[in-house]
Amino acid sequence: MIIFGKPQMNKQLLKTNYLVVKNFLPKEWAEEIYVEFRDHGRVESAIRTYNIKSLDCLGFVHEYKNPVGGLEILYYMTQRMVDIVGERLFPTYAFMRCYNEGSCLPMHTDRPACEVSVSIHLGSDKPWEFIIEDPDQNPTSVILEKGDAIIYLGCVASHGRKDNYDGDHYIQIFLHYVRSRGPLSWCVGDLNKNKRPDGWEFARRHLYDEYKQLLNAEQKH
Repeated sequence: MIIFGKPQMNKQLLKTNYLVVKNFLPKEWAEEIYVEFRDHGRVESAIRTYNIKSLDCLGFVHEYKNPVGGLEILYYMTQRMVDIVGERLFPTYAFMRCYNEGSCLPMHTDRPACEVSVSIHLGSDKPWEFIIEDPDQNPTSVILEKGDAIIYLGCVASHGRKDNYDGDHYIQIFLHYVRSRGPLSWCVGDLNKNKRPDGWEFARRHLYDEYKQLLNAEQKH
């Protein structure tokens, strides 16, 4: 547990941009949230539509920003995330999403509040590949089981899903954090989500360089 002393960011996370953690959320807990969302959460008020014609991606998702259960998990898992990532972290926000038939998730990077992100698979009727690129832009495909999580550096690692989803539902919970002593610490609690820092693209490039420096420092020890 990191309380005092200098933190050391997880070398594998820096090297590949991601970590897969089996049973990150106990399967019983994941199953409970999954069934509740599948049976009662797909309501009109939670629909977000999208239309990405260039990707032949027409459809909708059901989405909740900072649901009570999501915030409970966000804060409950903070110390575990600190121990895994090797850095002190501030929670920023959580959300739950159900992808429906025809959904897609194009390759992208995330906004500043998502420096260290976690996607936890709660349940689905079919598997769906998560694609993520390493620092050299080499892609890797990941399949998550119920309760498994992928932890990734959301601001620098391009990530998305393979093709359009051809099942009925695919349900995830996302947790987002920033390093408490890093350049994005101002995103704590996601209170400044509408305030973009000047030169965000420059800051993003700074993150690439900083992560490389941290990895090189780790390899020298």
